[in-house]
Amino acid sequence: MTSSANKGGLCLATLLTAAMSAAQIQVNFNGDAVSFPDVQPQTINGQVMVPVRSVFEKMGATVNWDESAQTVTADMNGKTVTLRIGDSEATVDGQMRYLPLPPQVVNDRTLVPMKFLGDALGNEFTWNGDSQMLAITSGMNEVGATITTPAQALHAVALARNDVIPVTIDMSLSTTENHVGDTFTATVMNDETTGLPSGTKLEGHVAAIQPMQNGQPAVLDLAFDRLDFPNGTSKPIDAALVSLDSQNVTKDQYGKYTAQNDAATYQRMVIVGYGGSGGQLVGTNDNRPMDSVALNDRIEDIQSHVPPEMQQPVELFLATGTQIGVRINADTSLSP
Repeated sequence: MTSSANKGGLCLATLLTAAMSAAQIQVNFNGDAVSFPDVQPQTINGQVMVPVRSVFEKMGATVNWDESAQTVTADMNGKTVTLRIGDSEATVDGQMRYLPLPPQVVNDRTLVPMKFLGDALGNEFTWNGDSQMLAITSGMNEVGATITTPAQALHAVALARNDVIPVTIDMSLSTTENHVGDTFTATVMNDETTGLPSGTKLEGHVAAIQPMQNGQPAVLDLAFDRLDFPNGTSKPIDAALVSLDSQNVTKDQYGKYTAQNDAATYQRMVIVGYGGSGGQLVGTNDNRPMDSVALNDRIEDIQSHVPPEMQQPVELFLATGTQIGVRINADTSLSP
């Protein structure tokens, strides 16, 4: 048996190990180390969180803190970034970005997920878990001069409008358990047909969600934010949800998917709780998420897309491993 003293010693050793591990996380920008005067980068709920002021100022940004609004604002090279404590939604030049974990205050320092720091101002980032190193690379240095970055080991990938990337979701999603802003990941399938390197992941978030209520079906609206490449870099993506069935995509002799019919016509598609727990995909030309107001506006149109025998409302549940399609909205060139 272990004595009480030994138990206490083991607990202390564990705490010291955790503290040392957190202190070992390092960040550099364009090859120069970022200095953190007090609070260090650390792992919180599985996310590497980094003090935002130190990194943004190293990039040459002007950083302001509004105590009453609990917001951080950074300005650099004509771009403005706004973060609010406890809010998973940030803005970059007025465009919404979703964070995998909301900004948090630790000893009067605001910490944000490393991935947001990497791409908020158009930078690339590489995370090396073995060395606990976050490397952020920009095409400009702190004074705005162009710099040359090393060539990437992976080739550029060209994706055309209406190309469809098949993915499998890495976690279950349901209209009874999830909430707006919840993040998820998916693994790219058939990478040889898209040109994306094996191991590429897609990050997304729940844009709107509504459980079944008042005779109306459940609704799940998914948005896609970025592609994470196996070399640690991350790129934003402009994409929309699509089904992989033959009504929505064609598949050529090489296995490449292309959107067709409604999937190529509508701006986006949402999952509606008709016809079983997997639901039906319905197209919409609305830019807004399919919340309860939008659902009320479009319920008759939605029902017209669903056979009468399948119009019994149900809750939605997408199990881990569910296959979905991600339609590219505009011609895109990605350099992993």
